[in-house]
Amino acid sequence: MDDGHFSIDNNHAEREVKPLVIKRLFSTKPNGAEASAMLYSIAETAKANGLILYGYVVKCMPD
Repeated sequence: MDDGHFSIDNNHAEREVKPLVIKRLFSTKPNGAEASAMLYSIAETAKANGLILYGYVVKCMPD
C-alpha cells in the first residue's frame, strides 16, 4: 500500500478477463469450465508479459 508503483485498482485486469468469463458461463460441465479458466489464465499471463503463447505453454509443460 505504500508503494506508489502499483495501481490503485485492478480495472485493467478485470477488463481483460471479462470476455473469458462470459464464455465460461456457457460451459456445460464443471471440468470444462475449470479447463477453460486454466487455459485462458495461461494465455492472458503470456499476453500480459509480452510472451509468445506457444513458447510459454511449451515451457510450462512438465518434462
